[in-house]
Amino acid sequence: MAQRTKTLKSLYSLLIFFLFFSFFQIYNSYQKRTEDKASDKYSIYSDTLNVLASSNLTALSPYDAIFADDVFLINQVYQGLVKLDEYMSEEPDLADHWIVDSSHTHFTFHLKKNQLFHNGDTVNAEDVIASFEHFLKYETDSYIRPYFKVIKGAEEFWRGNSPHVSGIKKESFTTISIFLKHPYIPFLKLLSLPEAKIMPASVLRQSGANLKENPIGSGPYFIKRSSASSILLEAFHWNERKNKSVGVKYFKLWLNDDKIYERIQNNNFDISYNHIREFADSIGQFDSFHSPSLSLTFLGVNCQKTPTDNKMLRKALFYGINQNQVREEFGSIANPVNFYCPLNLPRESEIIPTQRYDFLKAKTFLNTAINQLNLTESPKLLIAVDSTLYSNTITNVVLRNFDSLGVPYKVNYYSGLSLKEEAKLIRDNNLFLFGWYMDVPDPEYFFDVLFNSDQSTNLMSYSSAVVDSLLNESYSEEHLEHRLRTYVKIESILMSDAPIVPLMNDFEEIVFRKSLKNVVFNRIGIVGLDLSKIRVNRTAHQKYLAQIKNAEKRS
Repeated sequence: MAQRTKTLKSLYSLLIFFLFFSFFQIYNSYQKRTEDKASDKYSIYSDTLNVLASSNLTALSPYDAIFADDVFLINQVYQGLVKLDEYMSEEPDLADHWIVDSSHTHFTFHLKKNQLFHNGDTVNAEDVIASFEHFLKYETDSYIRPYFKVIKGAEEFWRGNSPHVSGIKKESFTTISIFLKHPYIPFLKLLSLPEAKIMPASVLRQSGANLKENPIGSGPYFIKRSSASSILLEAFHWNERKNKSVGVKYFKLWLNDDKIYERIQNNNFDISYNHIREFADSIGQFDSFHSPSLSLTFLGVNCQKTPTDNKMLRKALFYGINQNQVREEFGSIANPVNFYCPLNLPRESEIIPTQRYDFLKAKTFLNTAINQLNLTESPKLLIAVDSTLYSNTITNVVLRNFDSLGVPYKVNYYSGLSLKEEAKLIRDNNLFLFGWYMDVPDPEYFFDVLFNSDQSTNLMSYSSAVVDSLLNESYSEEHLEHRLRTYVKIESILMSDAPIVPLMNDFEEIVFRKSLKNVVFNRIGIVGLDLSKIRVNRTAHQKYLAQIKNAEKRS
């Protein structure tokens, strides 16, 4: 009898527990539905969203990221110590916080605790050191590497004169110090670049030379599968109940142009980057984000090759291309420009021209050049154009203006070249179409990258001792206002020397379903889009999916 009573009590207790547990689950479910309703049902989403990306998206290693599309993918898979928010300000990434001393040359980074890489390794100070040293030692062709020489001992390390970078020190398992040779204003922004992403020391030691085959980071997503036509990203450590940091479990990035076009025709996509904005707007199921980017499309001029080594000829081209035709051809997706740098520098308002184009001035410079070159007519110019990156529209704008000026030309189209091959081809031509997206929102990463005579990215072969001196001066300038005014001086000299003819700033466009929110990026463009922040209105999204399925059945 006593045993039976004990058994009944146990069963009763168990029943009470299950009743309470069931009530708790029902209450939680009700509470969640109420919260969803209050927040317009935007929540996490455990299925797949389709992103129409680009065939340019090919890099699975941070060191191979060339195009903005590449950097966009790298930023989902890898993390650095810091990243840039939608306002281009620094915010913590792998670092929980950092401290800068009064001299602005000692940065102490405290890593987030229990942060994991995709292979399960815990992120620690040794990984930070290994990642920086791997980049500095092996990525010898990177144009970004020279900017890291501001770190004490970096240059000595990559030259083989020291076994380690003396200015990067482990303070504890999750604390690291970086010492600079002098204050460097954009240092934290430099750490947001792909080249400063942190990878497991174990991976770098074992397969550092083949990171494409082993893309292991600590970012919100890891690469589940990849092929020539698509890349499937899966949220790292997904937990639908507890998850707060990532909103969508899967993103499928479509790369193949035929697949992208097919999905556009069938209205079967959720996010589209720079694809047929007008078409998407007409559907009514999409919103769009439209913003000027920190970019410049320009006509580069080979300053060392005859006859474009003649300054008067370069100035004729500078004033002879009508930027209003750019607006006429491209409408709202491009902004004609008068200046070189896409950043807002403290230029004097009275010297800002509202119109650069001046046909009479261009003809005067052209006639002067013809006389200086001892010719009777304008020389023929060779123009290199990458047919995969630049449309006939922008090329034709340039050629029409050359026709108006009376400048003969020959266009040499090319595609599929490596950066080294492209640089060699460009130097065999007088002119070339080129686009530059600023990696860092700082004028140094425009002026120094493109016009420093020592930079391999100075494809114009431009050389000016005065400009080089001013660039060196700005590199170590501690006062922001003085530094920016130095860049205004540099820009003024460049506009007089005319090593490039600025054509337009691109506008970044992204189209996304109205069932999504937090689809934002900064002026660096698609690079700043953080997929982990996106949330989904499930009810509205399910309606869209049902419409797509019904359309497929009808067809």
